[in-house]
Amino acid sequence: MAKINALDVKTSPKKLFFVDFLKAISITAVVSYHSIFVPIYPDESSYMILDVLFAPLRFCVPVLLTLSFLLSERGFAKKPHQSITSSLRKRLTRLSIPTLFWVIVASSLKLLTGNSLTDIVPQILQGEIFTGFYYLLVIFQLTILFFFIRRLTINKNNLSGLIGLQAIIFLLIQLALCSEQYSGVTLLLRSIDRPLIIYWFIYLILGIFIYRNLNYLSYLSEKINLLVKLLLILTYAFACFLENGWLFKITEGDIPPFDYVMLSCILSVPVIFICCVNLTEEQFAPRLKNIISLLSKYSLGIFCFNGIISQVFLSFGTKLFSETIFNFPELLIMKLLG
Repeated sequence: MAKINALDVKTSPKKLFFVDFLKAISITAVVSYHSIFVPIYPDESSYMILDVLFAPLRFCVPVLLTLSFLLSERGFAKKPHQSITSSLRKRLTRLSIPTLFWVIVASSLKLLTGNSLTDIVPQILQGEIFTGFYYLLVIFQLTILFFFIRRLTINKNNLSGLIGLQAIIFLLIQLALCSEQYSGVTLLLRSIDRPLIIYWFIYLILGIFIYRNLNYLSYLSEKINLLVKLLLILTYAFACFLENGWLFKITEGDIPPFDYVMLSCILSVPVIFICCVNLTEEQFAPRLKNIISLLSKYSLGIFCFNGIISQVFLSFGTKLFSETIFNFPELLIMKLLG
């Protein structure tokens, strides 16, 4: 298997195939995660089982965020003498144009269905204009932080400390959720009704860290055989099953906004990158390679379109099935076919 190193990634676009692959599988997982268009009742055991069963798909958001900042670090490393202001402006412009387009589309649909501007503007600001829009707001916020914080990450001790800090924050939140003593903290976090930016900071750090250590990750991946890689993925999936089940229990099924406050979500990033960093185009059939390329190229558009369509179908599903409780086999079929 061809070895990839950081220098290759900087100079040869062909060597970014593993990035295309990760974007493709992540956006596919996003679509799958939003594939049920019926009301969800968290107190029903079948919904809990389904949520736990598909919990490993939550790697999608951590991986997409990490990729975003891996590419940001790559761009910055290629032009180290470019001013922070210029780099930040270019990055935000590239994000803003497609995001603005999809916000206009979603807002227009809401206006056509009777919503007023006074309803729509708060939804945009709160990240609710369509499903998943909040994560785009997170990327905007983290992008601004990226250009000011990356200097701190030059020191490897700072990097390790920031990663450890994020893990501690997740553990403290889970501790607060299962303790009556800290009910005030969880009540405050729920009243905000959004995963705070501190929940996502780790993926900015991991993006920088992984880019700077691609050479070592490639070496490590090359030394690990396929069976070990499969075991790593299964270990992540099992950890995600357990942690999501635990989160479901301590929140009594009312998980949001703590969906991604999971150590297994952090674990998913190094596991998936180690397993995929050495993938090359030559390992895939031409048709599959083209599909991967298309999914990667249009991943942002697919993400936004899926978020808009899932809201539309959920609205219809809620009206049609508001009094219906689906059993587990029915939900599983809808999930797989959705």
